Amino acid sequence: MLPLFRTPSALLSVSVSLLCLGLYTQAEEKPAPAAATSPAAPRPPAVPDAQGVVLLHSSTAEVSGTMLRYEPQPHKNTLGYWTKPEDKASWEFELPAAGKYRVTLLQGCGNGSGGSVVHVLAGKDTLAFTVKETGGFQAFVPLDLGPVDLPAGRQRLVVAPQSKPGPAVMDLRQITLTPVKEESAPAATPAATGDAKPSGFEKWEDEISKIEARQKEHPAARGGIVFTGSSSIRLWKLDEAFPGLPVVNSGFGGSVIADSTHFAPRIVFPLKPRLIVFYAGDNDSSNGLSAPRIASDFTAFAESVHTALPECRILYIPIKPSIARAKLWPLQSEANRLIRDFCVTRPATLEYIDLATPLLTPDGKTQPELYQKDGLHLGPAGYAIWNRLLRPKLDAALAGGAK
Repeated sequence: MLPLFRTPSALLSVSVSLLCLGLYTQAEEKPAPAAATSPAAPRPPAVPDAQGVVLLHSSTAEVSGTMLRYEPQPHKNTLGYWTKPEDKASWEFELPAAGKYRVTLLQGCGNGSGGSVVHVLAGKDTLAFTVKETGGFQAFVPLDLGPVDLPAGRQRLVVAPQSKPGPAVMDLRQITLTPVKEESAPAATPAATGDAKPSGFEKWEDEISKIEARQKEHPAARGGIVFTGSSSIRLWKLDEAFPGLPVVNSGFGGSVIADSTHFAPRIVFPLKPRLIVFYAGDNDSSNGLSAPRIASDFTAFAESVHTALPECRILYIPIKPSIARAKLWPLQSEANRLIRDFCVTRPATLEYIDLATPLLTPDGKTQPELYQKDGLHLGPAGYAIWNRLLRPKLDAALAGGAK
């Protein structure tokens, strides 16, 4: 039975409220929750981990407002239902010393809800950004907001929306504060493979110029396959690995993802490839970058490629496990997971090709026979696994068919 309303105004008020709720529920595919509540007791402040990184997770946020709340479902695990711009989230954390920290958000935004302007306040700094749609509220993408200067002691970080043009602001899973290390002097004797080089893009000029000269001397047909990234690409004997395929090697050893992004206009884009095979992130992790930062840098690489080459497909090879960097495998695995989650949101142009797991034994251990003596770079047996698993993907991409 329908309820009776004593006045037309009461009926109008309830009807409008139901209409607004219905529109949001359709757009977000989320059920209407119970009223938001604040934590029952103050939470202890977050503290840096062994690498100095501070993790501010959505489950530990202090929420102010009426709608924003933590959603604990395993596939969500996020601050969500951010339908009112006046609602805010904040965290307390403790720093042992003053320093510069890079702020990275892991956030998602559904179609039709982009465009919210959000401020992140930390210390005396305010970082502003505009929320972009990621393909879904649980399609989490790392967003690097840049550095802030923070003093020692107890701190508070606040996320405060300034506007909300769509049904909701965003979902926010976590924020990481990664210490920005001062650049140190380069090692006196770089490794033969080029994995220890001075910082700055200028250090690559000689190698990039050689790649450009090689491409000019042996021009590749447009619509081929360009392999680019760090030494795992540079050392790959592509002509032997993929006979009959139009492959070009634009890798340069020791590089990080940001290097590939910087030089892509010179050694990738002019070739107008149909497909890019990308491996990088290994050196990023050894240089102390956090998993969200690595994922954020890959997002920037993908955005750069698709701005220049909108139809180009990127196959991402995840950071491989290795004997030499075994201690970094948990961080590398997390970076791989974040990048995989991002690739899933753009199936038409991105694909995560898991060539990392096949290098491990069933119980998750590395296999020395797959690597060179340095325990870092793949040997012939390791590349044989990559060749066998990747070839069908390349054939399918060139055929314009299924993945």
